[in-house]
Amino acid sequence: GCVSRIAGPCASTLLTRSCSKLTMADQGAMVEVARDLLARQLAIATYKGLEKGREPMLMIYPPLPAKDWATFEVVDALEYEKTGEYGDDKVDVGGLFSFVAREQSAEVQQALAGLAEGDRVKIGWNHDYVTMESPSPDGQTCSQKMPARPVTLLEKAA
Repeated sequence: GCVSRIAGPCASTLLTRSCSKLTMADQGAMVEVARDLLARQLAIATYKGLEKGREPMLMIYPPLPAKDWATFEVVDALEYEKTGEYGDDKVDVGGLFSFVAREQSAEVQQALAGLAEGDRVKIGWNHDYVTMESPSPDGQTCSQKMPARPVTLLEKAA
């Protein structure tokens, strides 16, 4: 069938044609049906602060507002495992890892709120491939597949 691609700064989402007719209320009814781990990493990093994202630069009308991205510079890569062919590459020393705080768990948001620029942290994250489904207006099942990078650990380093 027809598949259209909607691009994002660090991700893309695949939608079937019937999904494009979903209202915001319909999208809120989407249920996660599968989550495949593609890669995971654990690192010691320095918190660089919040940076505005480049979402307004996307060729979408109306323009999206810039999201606040929490950015970390890796100072020691402790663990890395690539479990899927398309998993993210290892973020080496000096590399950056960023995430949108409001898209993470309440625990991660709380830990982030307690950080100051320059704090050293232990941070872990996964690169997952998530499948979401909901009924579409035409009675078929709408399926969305997208990458997700949940933060699994965020704590000040000793």
